[in-house]
Amino acid sequence: MNEHPYHLSPAFATALLNIMEEGAAVVNKEGFIIACNEQALQLLRLPATTFIGKNIYDPMWRAMREDLTPIPQDLSPAAIVLAGGEPQIQRIVGIKNGEGEDIWLSASARMITVENEEYALVNFIDVTKTVKERQSVQQMVHQLIVNDAQRANDQKFAKAFNHSGIGIALVSTNGAFLDVNKALCGITGFTKEELLKKTFQEITHPDDLAKDLLFVEQMLARKLDSYQMEKRYFHKNGHIVWILLTVSMVTDFNGKPSFFISQIVDITHTKLLFTDLQEKNYALEQAGIELHEKMIQLSEFSQIVAHNLRGVAGNISTLVSFLRDANSDEERNNFIAYLEQSSAALMDTLANLMKLLEVKLKNEHVVKENCDVKEIVDKCCVQLQQEINKNRATIDIDIQVPTILFSKIYLESICYNLISNALKYAQPGVPPVIKIATYKQQGEIFLSVSDNGLGIDLEKHGQHIFKLNKVFHKGKNSNGWGLFIVKNQVEAMGGHISIESQPGIGTTFTVQFA
Repeated sequence: MNEHPYHLSPAFATALLNIMEEGAAVVNKEGFIIACNEQALQLLRLPATTFIGKNIYDPMWRAMREDLTPIPQDLSPAAIVLAGGEPQIQRIVGIKNGEGEDIWLSASARMITVENEEYALVNFIDVTKTVKERQSVQQMVHQLIVNDAQRANDQKFAKAFNHSGIGIALVSTNGAFLDVNKALCGITGFTKEELLKKTFQEITHPDDLAKDLLFVEQMLARKLDSYQMEKRYFHKNGHIVWILLTVSMVTDFNGKPSFFISQIVDITHTKLLFTDLQEKNYALEQAGIELHEKMIQLSEFSQIVAHNLRGVAGNISTLVSFLRDANSDEERNNFIAYLEQSSAALMDTLANLMKLLEVKLKNEHVVKENCDVKEIVDKCCVQLQQEINKNRATIDIDIQVPTILFSKIYLESICYNLISNALKYAQPGVPPVIKIATYKQQGEIFLSVSDNGLGIDLEKHGQHIFKLNKVFHKGKNSNGWGLFIVKNQVEAMGGHISIESQPGIGTTFTVQFA
């Protein structure tokens, strides 16, 4: 069985994910991984056959936090998003790869929607080296705090401080840099001497400063033992550097705050990747929306074709039957003339419908043109001639406004639907009298189609007249598309349609043109 055309195709999703530089995977609402890119397989050291189809709640995905405590499976980034939670941004997660090695990932997850189907899009990068370096520094800092406040001068700490791959700074309680390592100088572009003359406030982006200072205040009040945040530094050259800041506090023998130890990781590249991912996610969502709109347009177009051509095709079929049974050349010639008129009308309608389809698929505006109302009404009557004859209908045409600026194919469709409805819903045994008129009133142009047919109980059905698949009279071979199409075509051109009707008396549809 073919999949629903709007469902996310795994092959299509994989092709999109392979555009990304980081590892990425798509998880459905049931928690199954339905697509991933090559980068994900390389990072996790897993074959596609093992990864695709695996559920995120499988025991193989046991994960841990940076402090080595386990992460419950329902609190993983993908699980939180699938449960309706907020997007997860750069969560640090430790897992075992396909070769049994411990690795650390910076994982983000967000919900995407394609045609009412929700999926979690998870992207991740390998941050094992950064996390292990940070853990090493944290262990040394912890050792420093536990044993002695003077441990800052210890050779082991000094070695880790000076040779760490991440930035480290000793910061006074008022924000002045007391000492910085080489890595932090590389991140900020300042020399050590330049940084020691500055405070962290001076190089922090003003939009991030208030949050940072609030954390500092809470630490000094002993409400926090440490804090972590993303923030922006100003590089010496003036550009922005995104960092992940982790801060802990050292106290003296009396428990009084002495200084802060700050660990700084440059995450600018990760931020750029995330921004790029957001843009690609947006492009994916827009592509899904555009595909959905195209499918709706094609569905609507197919219904218009089926509805508008059904009467013409039936008319031709009836004429062929009459032609076959003709008793004289004169009668035969009359039927041939009718056939030629119906065939010409059919070809003209098909040509206009193809133009409309082209406009729809290109997302272009439907073109307005000066439409000859009498010509269009006559064409509709030719297409419906057999129904007119069969019902012994009278067509009364009163054209006071001969031309109307409107879409020709839309106006043909509107007239055809309203006239054919008047014929279809005639009262049994009562020849239909159909009045078609155009007129001006208070500067506005109107088209009205009135009949003496069955009528509609507006108190009962008034709210549903122009809705899809609504049928108000049984046994009339109706599919409930005609008035829905008419209303959409009128409103697409900025107009308005209204109805007046009484059961057993008749109906009048009035179109007001923009």
